[in-house]
Amino acid sequence: DVDVTGAHVGNVAHRIQGSAGPTGCDSSHWQDILLRFGSHSARLRDAVAGLTRHLANSFVEWDSVQALLANRQIALDKCPGIRPIGVGETLRRIMGKTVCILIRDDAESVCGVSQLCAGLQSGIEGAIHTARDMFSDDDTGILVMDAKNAFNSINRLSLLLNVRVLWPRASRYIFNTYRGWSSLILKGCDETIYSREGVIQGDPLSMFVYAIGTLPLIQKLTNTSGPTQQLWYADNSSALGNLSVLRSWLDKLFEIGPLFGYFPEPKKSSLIVHEHLTDQAKHIFQDSNIAVVTSCPFLGGIIGDSSSQERFVSMKAEKWESYVRMLTLVAGIIHRKLTLP
Repeated sequence: DVDVTGAHVGNVAHRIQGSAGPTGCDSSHWQDILLRFGSHSARLRDAVAGLTRHLANSFVEWDSVQALLANRQIALDKCPGIRPIGVGETLRRIMGKTVCILIRDDAESVCGVSQLCAGLQSGIEGAIHTARDMFSDDDTGILVMDAKNAFNSINRLSLLLNVRVLWPRASRYIFNTYRGWSSLILKGCDETIYSREGVIQGDPLSMFVYAIGTLPLIQKLTNTSGPTQQLWYADNSSALGNLSVLRSWLDKLFEIGPLFGYFPEPKKSSLIVHEHLTDQAKHIFQDSNIAVVTSCPFLGGIIGDSSSQERFVSMKAEKWESYVRMLTLVAGIIHRKLTLP
């Protein structure tokens, strides 16, 4: 069982941030009532802890929690496309973060290096160094894939089953919060949209749930695609190896990915190769619509030749310099206003 106490809720309440869900109670409001009214706040923290324990350790009817799990919908412009973000009720976020603190280590242990978004310490840095070391081999390419609306497309039924098997301590809480269709309420819209597949972006546990949900797909690709090194961060998948092996891995991903709710998007994907392999790569991947490049951003860094790396670092330094100059300008204006008689 997951043992949640009022002290756990209080620790989360100190750090909770964010705007309000459908009911309009934002994080500042919940911080006030959970922390600033002495014994009354203590009783409320204990009540929230009791509700969290109930959701984490027993099965709850959907009708009794449906309102709590509703989300305020925001449509972010991705240029092109739209990313739907669900802003959950602050109470739900407090409960989710509390559960997350108590059992996230289990998810990190299960995912390990297979799915880095579960929070493996220094996992991204290790992945970048691994990719650079392997790319130093002249015959190695790196296939960097993206997926279409992956968080909202992963099959929810299989996801719940995978959580039950791979992350059992979280399974009841996840089942209770994802067993039904969450309401997505968009301001100014008369109709209610329902989240039927995937996870809610805005749920504190969504990244961990998605990580667990993709593990069977990752394992299937590992078992069937030959000697390929895979690096996954959420819906961003990468494979490293020679070109023929990468093509086999890609074909397998196209074949079985949709069965797991993972739909590769070739137009947003890239194949990084050395200059002398460009023509061969274009021939092997000619019908895939994947761009063949000699350098490409990768997990916050860049993979490619030295000149591309220098340009990447220079752009980052110039942007940092512009921010410092802007901060200096603003600080000067504020200083002059404060020193005026």
